[in-house]
Amino acid sequence: MAYQNYNDRNAGLNQNKTNSGSNPTNGGAGKNPIFTKCVEEGMTKDSCEIIKEKVEGSYSKINTSQLRKFFSAVKLLQQRGVTDNLSELIMLKPKLAYAVGRDKNNTDLRAFYDDMSNVIDRTYEIITVYKDKKEEKEAQKVANNFIDLFEMIIAYHKFYAKL
Repeated sequence: MAYQNYNDRNAGLNQNKTNSGSNPTNGGAGKNPIFTKCVEEGMTKDSCEIIKEKVEGSYSKINTSQLRKFFSAVKLLQQRGVTDNLSELIMLKPKLAYAVGRDKNNTDLRAFYDDMSNVIDRTYEIITVYKDKKEEKEAQKVANNFIDLFEMIIAYHKFYAKL
């Protein structure tokens, strides 16, 4: 589904959003709206390149075990079904916040938390809208895009960690 079509169909979504600084109709206002765009639209060649550069640079000092632990929670959520377990989706944020709290000097981990927190919020919003409209297929596409994004980050991190 095209990003513009999503905006057209869900123009009233802003009414449900608090003033957290993110505009749900523009792909999220965080530092990296490309991540939320990936969740909304799926992966593109351009988004892959941007994510690769982000992982190579801003996430380079994240410990592989920290990233894998978080990714394990994402994969468990995938097995249980993202669209059927939205509370578990939201619980990913405090799990990641805990890792940041344990390693407060790791600015790369903090940047990862900031980016992923935005992605988790946006994923939750979109899936909720689709579920409210009884559009399970669209909700599942967004859930799959969310998982794909994390798989891409893990893959590039593994690649660049070896160099």
